[in-house]
Amino acid sequence: RIVQVGWTFGNGQGTPTTQEIIVKPDGFDISDEAVKKHRISHAIASSSGKPLQEVLLSMLSDVLNCYTQGGRIIAHHLEFVAGIISQELERSSLSHLQDAWKTVVCNGICTMDPNTAAWARDMMGVTEIPRLIPMGLVDMVKGLLPDKIELCSKHRSAGNGALMEYVLCKEL
Repeated sequence: RIVQVGWTFGNGQGTPTTQEIIVKPDGFDISDEAVKKHRISHAIASSSGKPLQEVLLSMLSDVLNCYTQGGRIIAHHLEFVAGIISQELERSSLSHLQDAWKTVVCNGICTMDPNTAAWARDMMGVTEIPRLIPMGLVDMVKGLLPDKIELCSKHRSAGNGALMEYVLCKEL
């Protein structure tokens, strides 16, 4: 289940816009394992989180607006993220938005894609790793943008969005 949703969008110039919203748990408890990874406890999410439907509508509004202006979604492990969000759209009575979400995702970029990793390695001058081996987002940032490595210190959804924005701008 989703504990937090974060997204970053921009045009590659200036400071990107970042949103990061904790989701109020409804019908589930946040596991100890999830707390260790995301540092968001059930108590914090229950007291400061927003309803999932509200969070998803906010995110999809921004995503669809960017997409209609020619933008593309970029996510670390896009297929995994897309599946979770699609399930949560169903649970939140927002299944009417699933086709639009699928269209955006099918035109998106996954940082785990071997072609993306191959491009990053080419940019870094790394030739000894086979083309089909994926690359983690932190490794990509360390190699392409060593001055942004401080952004890698937390596993937060908007932080990953900011990292991907910087990686994309490196490509441009």
